[in-house]
Amino acid sequence: MLSVFLALASTFVESGFGTALIQDSGATDKEFSTVFYSNAAFGVLLYFFMYAAAPAIAVFYDQPVLISLTRVMSLILITNSLGLIHSVMLMKGIKFKVLAKISLLSVVISGFAGIIMAYNGFGVWSLAFQSLINSITRSSLLWVFNRWKPAISFSVEAFKRLFGFGSKLLLSGLLFQIFDNIYAVIIGKTYDSSRLGLYSQAKNMSSIPIGTVTSIVQTVSFPILSTIQNEDNRLRDGYRRVVKLVVCVTFPLSLLLIVVAKPLTVVMLTEKWFTSCPVVSIDVSGKFIIPSNNHKPEYPQCEGETRHLPCA
Repeated sequence: MLSVFLALASTFVESGFGTALIQDSGATDKEFSTVFYSNAAFGVLLYFFMYAAAPAIAVFYDQPVLISLTRVMSLILITNSLGLIHSVMLMKGIKFKVLAKISLLSVVISGFAGIIMAYNGFGVWSLAFQSLINSITRSSLLWVFNRWKPAISFSVEAFKRLFGFGSKLLLSGLLFQIFDNIYAVIIGKTYDSSRLGLYSQAKNMSSIPIGTVTSIVQTVSFPILSTIQNEDNRLRDGYRRVVKLVVCVTFPLSLLLIVVAKPLTVVMLTEKWFTSCPVVSIDVSGKFIIPSNNHKPEYPQCEGETRHLPCA
């Protein structure tokens, strides 16, 4: 339910500055410091905006618990903003092994904490604190592995120049986040949280083949292609290779996921998530798959869900 609000706020915090710095081969320490302070300021401002908007969000969904959840989870905006520049510097330096270590440690630590909280009955709060702990851990490790500290300087000229490049990415990012998350808003408002949970889990599962591969390739290829941005022929050839690689990997993986959606869901998530399978196939293939009318869910908690969920 909070995904669209947090996604839009996170896009504003980054504002395309990181991409602008990676693309700029002559970025100086003053420019990195300028972007660091800008990101931090945006993170704090947007946190207070989300804090004030929390009651309105809770009223919109008719879920009072969203007031406290929004205010806690929005802290991610501040913690993420403090590690953005360190992440950009590592990407710009092609130090993806370090980034992989940081991501792995963050996921393990936060995942372990989330599991303990869930086991002890914290419910949805285990997910909220898992996300927050992941953000805090990742930003802290970025500072540890990349020992850069911002200088006490801010360049208005550098801000305008970098924002001139990043603003276009900001607009495209906002459009993407609205399109990608608007379904969750509609389903969460029209139906109930359990239906939205089924949809969200199916969407996450269907994004594994395309989202993971594309994210990895894009993260690695962009700083490399930026080094040859003035060589049109090499840049064009390199970009074509990247597109071919992504298509050759994601297309067969997507087809495989459509075929094994049901058994994979049962094995990974247990039978209670069985009714999310049609949504996985629809989201991957773009085709509406109608469940059999005579299908009788084996488990009581699935009763009645198969008929309605795909329509949502």
